[in-house]
Amino acid sequence: MTTVEAVAIADGPLWDEDIWEDLLAYIEEERVIPIVGPASSTVLANGRTIALEDYVAGRLTSRLGLPSDALPPAPTLNEVVSLYLRRNGRREALYPRIRSIVQDAAFTTPKVLRQLAEIRQFNLFVTTAFDPLLETAINEVRFGGAPRTQTIAYAPNNVRDLETSKRSLIAPTVFHLFGKLSASPSYAISDEDLLEFLNALQSESRRPERLFDELENNHLLIVGGNFSDWVARMFLRAAKRRRLSDPREYSKFSLMTAAAMTRGWSPFSPISARGRRSSTPVPRLLSRPCRKSVASVSAPGTGRRPPEENGPSGTCLTARSSSAMRARISPSCEH
Repeated sequence: MTTVEAVAIADGPLWDEDIWEDLLAYIEEERVIPIVGPASSTVLANGRTIALEDYVAGRLTSRLGLPSDALPPAPTLNEVVSLYLRRNGRREALYPRIRSIVQDAAFTTPKVLRQLAEIRQFNLFVTTAFDPLLETAINEVRFGGAPRTQTIAYAPNNVRDLETSKRSLIAPTVFHLFGKLSASPSYAISDEDLLEFLNALQSESRRPERLFDELENNHLLIVGGNFSDWVARMFLRAAKRRRLSDPREYSKFSLMTAAAMTRGWSPFSPISARGRRSSTPVPRLLSRPCRKSVASVSAPGTGRRPPEENGPSGTCLTARSSSAMRARISPSCEH
């Protein structure tokens, strides 16, 4: 099998049609695992859409009484946590406060997460976010809000793994690789926490072996990552279990969200060297009602608007891809 790697960036032509065909075929065969990052967890605050972590950072600054002039104008959660610790704050005091901020807000699930949940061929999701929005979206889309999605939260001091193989899962499963929202210090809220999680994931005695088997033996669709290149490389190295330059039988399709682009993150672009690149952020990629999965793209200014599929949301790949997706991936799609 040929390795295919692609990343969505701000400029450049659409993905090659062959890459889309590969991705759709892998999804159809249930051989794709979405890796969903924090940039996909967006919330509406004061009339604008921001990343949930940025919302938490702002509220946490106020609750901790930190001086705003000691922070950047729009501080990240890591910057807020780091300043608090430098001022001799107790790390353990941060986690219940963050839990309270998220739970009190009662956010609406982001559209991109609901649309990912609509792809029924996805039964295992790996998230690097600590919030519960992904499993909430799956419960809303697939079970009318009933809490039937299984969640597994990994932590260095509480190693948990899949109970069975991906093929044998009886319910959609969300695996929180860097921990899940809690009052205890069991999830990553800073770069230092990330180091501890990544260090544990490298350890043979503390890594979730069954999950890593699935990551190694399935195609990865990386959505909304917001980590620096070294974190991305360490994660992919752990999942691949060999040097990144070695040939890999399975593909990595990397898609960057609009939030990630605006913040200047470029999580996987140095690693992704093959295939054409897309000008499409993930929320627009998943926007058209006729293809609730991953077959539509908006490409402003490209002039590529097939007459068969024109619409306000943007450009579709081709009519052939559209009909293939409707027939194979979204058979219940309503027009």
